[in-house]
Amino acid sequence: GKYTNSPTINADEFPLRMLADEKNAYSSFSDQFGPQFCVYFRRKGLQAVDAEDLAISCVTSVALAVDKFADEGPGSFSRWAFRIAHNMLVDWLEGRGDTVSVGEIVEGQGASEEKEVSEEEEAGAICDAIREAITELGEPDATIVFMRLLEEPYTFAEIGEKSGLSERATRTRHHRALKKLEPLLLTKQAVTQRLGCSR
Repeated sequence: GKYTNSPTINADEFPLRMLADEKNAYSSFSDQFGPQFCVYFRRKGLQAVDAEDLAISCVTSVALAVDKFADEGPGSFSRWAFRIAHNMLVDWLEGRGDTVSVGEIVEGQGASEEKEVSEEEEAGAICDAIREAITELGEPDATIVFMRLLEEPYTFAEIGEKSGLSERATRTRHHRALKKLEPLLLTKQAVTQRLGCSR
C-alpha cells in the first residue's frame, strides 16, 4: 500500500524528467517502478515485507544515480534500473550471510542476466499497459478495479464506502468494468505481443 496509482509514463522519459526536477517526476517513477522492483525481489525469494523495503531503497538509489545513466536507446533505462536492483539484491543477501542465494543469483549473470532483465522489462511493460488500460476506464471504475487488484484487496463493502456507492452497486460496476477492460487491454502492444497476436 506504499504506492499510488498515477498515469503510466514511457520509462525512457524518466531520466530527463527527473534531471529537470519536473514536478511529480520522482513520485511517478516511484509509482511505476516500485511495484516492478517489488515483484522482481519476490520472485527471487524475498518475503513481501523485505521485498517492499528493498524496492523503496532501490527506487531511491536509482533516482539518486540518474545523472550517471547513459541512454543507449529504447528500453535502456529499464535495463539500467534493473541492473541496480540486481546489485542491491546481491548486497542485501550478502549482508545477511545468504551465500547460497547469492551464488545462485550471481551465477545467473551474463547472457541469462540479460534474459532476466528482458523478462522483467516485459513484465514491467505489461504492468504499465494494464495500469494504463484500467485508468482509461474512468472513475469510479478505475479505482474500484485497482482496489480489487491489490495484493491485499479491499472488500466490495470497503470500496463502496470510499466511493460513496452501495456494496451491490460496487460489485456491479466492478463486473462491468472488467468486461470493458478486455477490449482496452487488446489495444495495448505489450499485451498483444505477450499473447502472441497482432494489434
